[in-house]
Amino acid sequence: MRHLTSTACLLALSAGAAESQASRPPAYYNPAWAPDASTIAFESNREGKFAIYTVGRDGSGLRRLTTPDADAEQPSWSPDGHRIVFSWDKNGLRQLYLMNRDGTDPRPIPNTPLGFYATFSPDGKTILFGAQDKPRSPHYRILVVRPDGSGLRELGDSAKSNEGPRWSRDGKHVIYTEVPLLERLPNEAPKDFVKRRDAQQRTFSIAPDNTEKQPISQDEAHRLASDPELSSDGKWRAFTSGHADSAGVFVTDVMLHQTRRVVAAAQPPTALDDVAKAMGGKEHVLAVRTLIVEGTGERLFFDQALSPYAKTNNTLTAFRRSYDFANRRLLQDETRESRYVTPMPPPLRVRGGVDGDVGYLVVGDGPMTRTSAAVAADRSAEFVYHPIGFVRAAYSPGARVTETIDGSTRRIRLDAGTTSFTMDLDSRTSLPTRISRVVDHVMLGDVTLEVELSEWRDVAGLIVPMRIVQREDRWVLSDLRLTSVRANEDPGNLAATDSVRASNPVVQAGEPALAVNVQEIARGVWLLSGPQFNGGVYYTVAVEQSESILLVEAPENDARTLAVIAKARELRPGKPIGQLVNTHHHFDHAGGVRAAISEGLPILTHDANADFMENVVYRRRHTIRPDALERNPKPLKLIAVRDKLVLRDSIRTVELYEATGSQHSASILLVYLPAERMLIHADLETPVLVENVERLGLRVGTLVGLHEVPGPWPPR
Repeated sequence: MRHLTSTACLLALSAGAAESQASRPPAYYNPAWAPDASTIAFESNREGKFAIYTVGRDGSGLRRLTTPDADAEQPSWSPDGHRIVFSWDKNGLRQLYLMNRDGTDPRPIPNTPLGFYATFSPDGKTILFGAQDKPRSPHYRILVVRPDGSGLRELGDSAKSNEGPRWSRDGKHVIYTEVPLLERLPNEAPKDFVKRRDAQQRTFSIAPDNTEKQPISQDEAHRLASDPELSSDGKWRAFTSGHADSAGVFVTDVMLHQTRRVVAAAQPPTALDDVAKAMGGKEHVLAVRTLIVEGTGERLFFDQALSPYAKTNNTLTAFRRSYDFANRRLLQDETRESRYVTPMPPPLRVRGGVDGDVGYLVVGDGPMTRTSAAVAADRSAEFVYHPIGFVRAAYSPGARVTETIDGSTRRIRLDAGTTSFTMDLDSRTSLPTRISRVVDHVMLGDVTLEVELSEWRDVAGLIVPMRIVQREDRWVLSDLRLTSVRANEDPGNLAATDSVRASNPVVQAGEPALAVNVQEIARGVWLLSGPQFNGGVYYTVAVEQSESILLVEAPENDARTLAVIAKARELRPGKPIGQLVNTHHHFDHAGGVRAAISEGLPILTHDANADFMENVVYRRRHTIRPDALERNPKPLKLIAVRDKLVLRDSIRTVELYEATGSQHSASILLVYLPAERMLIHADLETPVLVENVERLGLRVGTLVGLHEVPGPWPPR
């Protein structure tokens, strides 16, 4: 609370004025001279919230006495100059405190809640202060109390608002202003209310024992009361200025009429400064050239879960991520043990890195291969997802950094090219709790990709998170529990090989115009394939019926599916594409479902996938990178299949069956063409496939896997 006149207080309260401290320039208030006139105490928000400072009369020895995490205000010296009394909002409730003149041993004064503007009596035995009966109340009270909190006594008429208390120079009386508790009249402007209120206020003198109350004139009040801005010897006057060009603390030589600024304005620390300080200091953070983090954890593949909303995880028995900030190189090396059925043998070592703009991947003992440009960009983002990398990037020349406050959350936004990262801060510690950005996902559209940071630890002076949880909206991607963090050690070789750097990036489906290969595997049945995706082959099967063509599977993404649909229409010109069968919900097999919907195709899928298809795949927005359905909205036509569905047709009947017993997907469909004795499946384990064929009594001659070329039954 600033030292305001009663009129200023009422204007602020009556108008409901409130100004965010974060939006104001640094401010200085309430200069108070030490009894020996050598030092000035004052309050300022030059380093965050308001804190108490002292400075020598000549401008030397500027020192902050209280922490800038809670407002400390209105300092006043004890007559012996050994202690300072002040108001501090230390624990969410304003109260009077006493501390030594060097800021040590701050202690609350009992019985002084909501107290402010406290001053010692000239003999040092009593403290005079103002208080409110409740926060933001226009009802002010005047009280006296001993420094130990005893002897609390209220002065004046408690039915009035008693404001602006000051000791008389001899300490025998208290000078104050008494204001009636009025209410605004209907339609009365705030300024008119204050004018009416001021007209009825009166100045009084009263003894500290609440006797000898008598009215006095303003002139007499000025003559009797002490002036806190004037030094005890009368030679110096201290004052503050909040003007943008001359903010600070000033001292005037009363005899010579010469004024000098003893404390110049300082820009308050930004949220970024606070983060850097909390993490060990700006210089320490910016001195980090390399960083190696190691630990264990889980990597979760919700896009490969047993059912749409299930948790599917790999245990990370070993995890190491090495950052080379100076050379823009990063390598993540992890060993996974799958807790779900996958064609990859456990344990599997996977190394993925980025060297400048070159992304690379090494799976198991295989060769290093180059990734797509998009994957390289995602890996580069990992630099910023670590708080050290974020702070380094935010302090770099030309960085665009803004600070916002959302309720009690301070937030830093870092604009890096076309991508914006956001860091949320803990209001108590200023350590980051989360770093996030909004990205496009082929299936989920606009998603918030974030890391949650916790379990901070001091590592050689750096404060770093030891637990990092990555999420994509509500889905957890990884949960890392670090056991080691080391800065400025040799991270080893993180570079891409010369041959990888010389190779072309993997072309993602849809980047250029897609070429679709067609193979007729039976009369009126075709395999359609595009470029390899995620290192594998994905097929769509086109099945001709009398009135239309049925498609089985829309894997990968929009571009691939739209190209396949266009090619399928060429197979039988004039015959429309009728329906799409989605074998299961895994994202690599359903990434083109939205494109099929945009073309007006009904979607046939397992009953257990229906909610996911409707409420996740179909309903989510894709505004960052508008896909076909975002550009061409169509209603969802969904056909849920449980157990069996027969699509009878004069040319070719198609039968859909629920497959059971798979540990890869619990909601998967088989597609059977009775006339051709052809079974179409995706990702079913061979024993499970055989069991289902026997259970259903299917007479299979040809097996068409959507990842491999057709072959005879039974599978080898």
